[in-house]
Amino acid sequence: MKACFVICWFGPFPKYFPVWLQTVNENPDYDFIIFTDNEKPKEYSIPNNVIIKKLTLSEFKRKSEYAVKMKCSVERPYRICDFRPMFGLIFAEELSAYDFWGYCDLDLVFGKINKFVNEDKLVKYDAIFNGGHFTLIRNVSKMNTLFYQKGGAFDYK
Repeated sequence: MKACFVICWFGPFPKYFPVWLQTVNENPDYDFIIFTDNEKPKEYSIPNNVIIKKLTLSEFKRKSEYAVKMKCSVERPYRICDFRPMFGLIFAEELSAYDFWGYCDLDLVFGKINKFVNEDKLVKYDAIFNGGHFTLIRNVSKMNTLFYQKGGAFDYK
């Protein structure tokens, strides 16, 4: 099963970014797509499983509004974490080749992900963890639109 993590980062990468890249490099079974306006990603040794895509904050806002078919308030990059449950729709085109998509933070230090999230778990569950700094979601319509359902942790509107 192919799985991908989505990271949206606007501005300079944090000082610990090279450490994060090293730990990501140790997990070649997962891809990591970083949507960023950072102009200097070539300053780093980018592993093969890291994909850098140019995206500005205003472009993120437009993609979000198109995906959820309503106006979105995105004034500061920090608020993008509120949109994480919607990434399956917002980045549907970029995630179309993956069985699972998820999100994580750049301040995580990964061990071997496959020791904890293996094929057996991916077959059995539609979501691995729910919210927080490390989440994987099956890339199907039901899961990509789950945020629309009443009774969730937050009101997407």
